[in-house]
Formats: sequence, structure tokens, C-alpha cells
Amino acid sequence: MGNPHRYYGKATVKADGQAYEMKDVEFTPSGIKREDVLDGKGFSETEQGGSVKGKLMLKEGTDPDAINKMDDVTIVFEADTGQAFSCAHAWHTEPQGITTDGMDVEFHFPKSEKIG
Repeated sequence: MGNPHRYYGKATVKADGQAYEMKDVEFTPSGIKREDVLDGKGFSETEQGGSVKGKLMLKEGTDPDAINKMDDVTIVFEADTGQAFSCAHAWHTEPQGITTDGMDVEFHFPKSEKIG
């Protein structure tokens, strides 16, 4: 059984007035991370950010260098189940190359908010 907190669907990266579509998206929402303490008799909690990774679709005029440098962008994720999330202040984690079917990207963000 898969992790119930992981969603698959489509996403849009919005930055500087541009929108970039993604496919093969894996989304992990922000949430609470719990760690066992006292030999499993309790736990402590810390907040944890989320991530979205997938294949960014390139179109004419898309600048891969600009995508690699993205920070403080908004990610809108829509799951195949109809749920939607907004993830503000996201940043691209590391430079990636491009292939004939797009560009692998991974964004992290401090908080995701359910919008649908």
C-alpha cells in the first residue's frame, strides 16, 4: 500500500507571469513529522515542508537556466482525485538538464495549503 500522504497528478509552476505545466508529478504535502521518544512510549513533533517533483514540459522560448534558478515561486498541484494544493515560496532544489520529453525538476516549499 502506498503512502496516503503522497499524491500523483499534475502541477503548474507559476513564476514571473509565466505558467509551466508538469507531468509525472509526485507531491508530498507539508505536515507534522513525529519521532518516537522513550522507546516508543511517546513522540515529539516538528513541522516539515513539502515537495513536488516531476517533468516540466518545455515550450518554445522556455529558458532552462531560468528554471534552474527559480526561487520564491508558487506551485499549484491538482491530484487525479480532484484535490488541489497551493504551495507558495517554493524553490528549485538543484540544476537539471533537459531531454526530449522535458526537464526533471524538484521544488521544496515550507507549507502547502489545500484549495479544493
